[in-house]
Amino acid sequence: MSGGASVLLGFLALWLNPHHYKVVLYVVTALCASYAMYEVWANERNDRLTLLDKLAKPDLKIDIHRCYRSPDGTKLLLEVGVVNAREVDVTVRGTMLEVLHDGDVYPSQGRLLVDGEEHQFRIELINANRERVLQPRRLTDLFKETCSHALTRGVHKAGELVFYFGELPEMERSIRLRLTFTDAFLQHHTIEQNVPYLQNVWLD
Repeated sequence: MSGGASVLLGFLALWLNPHHYKVVLYVVTALCASYAMYEVWANERNDRLTLLDKLAKPDLKIDIHRCYRSPDGTKLLLEVGVVNAREVDVTVRGTMLEVLHDGDVYPSQGRLLVDGEEHQFRIELINANRERVLQPRRLTDLFKETCSHALTRGVHKAGELVFYFGELPEMERSIRLRLTFTDAFLQHHTIEQNVPYLQNVWLD
């Protein structure tokens, strides 16, 4: 017991007889002990509720493996992986991509929906004979997959996301991106990272 309570008891000792002073001292001591125990209980309870609230919400871990740019410069295709680190199953409601370059932010204007059965992308590569060739790959729309099927704990899903932009700056071999997933609880899960970058990708 310290602070204002001890000062008040010191003054009371000058005015009360010893018997009454002992009664007051016992009462104040009991009140202070009860308040201290309540403070400990309240702090532990708040910490527990905070932890339970945190565990009751999904936590999506996102990783961008590679970024490709279309020849017209208006589209970016990302190879992305995502996994839910919590017990709560959840679907994805939306995605947003921002390109960070020289202090400027270039937000995407939308996302293209692609069908893996009908669409593919072709990457321009240099083969062993130093010839330019187009390597075809099938698309797996990651948004469509995570929107229709809930992400469960520990199950990794991978695929592509295609975003289009009004304008984009010229970039070198890597690009800094900020990718945000919005889940069904309207929580935002964001990753910001430098990603290997390739030019000249055709979408069919």
